[in-house]
Amino acid sequence: MAHVRARTTIPINAGQSEISAQGVRRLIEAGAVDMVNFDASEGGGPTAWRRAAALCALEGVTLAHHEEPQIAAHLLGGVPGGTFLECFADPARDPMWREVYGRPEIKGGRAAIPEGPGFGIRLNWELVERWRVR
Repeated sequence: MAHVRARTTIPINAGQSEISAQGVRRLIEAGAVDMVNFDASEGGGPTAWRRAAALCALEGVTLAHHEEPQIAAHLLGGVPGGTFLECFADPARDPMWREVYGRPEIKGGRAAIPEGPGFGIRLNWELVERWRVR
């Protein structure tokens, strides 16, 4: 990716498959990315994600989060330079975001950070019961 990045003006985004902040560090040190799209669930949780965020901030690399907007909004809102909340606004593409977690309001291209305990997630128990495996 570093070779591709050196030969194009298109920003290179990667990191959603990394499983640790150390993997993000390798991408940055290699000069392979303009943006990191690290996933807290795949990469060790919010603490590991914040470590990756610190690395990005030190190196001037833009930071995003791979999917899971119900968690990502909190993480991105809590660090300088956090941007690009990835979501699938089409309910046919991701019905669970809206129906199970409770989609945050989006105004002017910005998502509100959910409030309340547990990342502000309020489960839709009717849907949980409907899809429960017994």
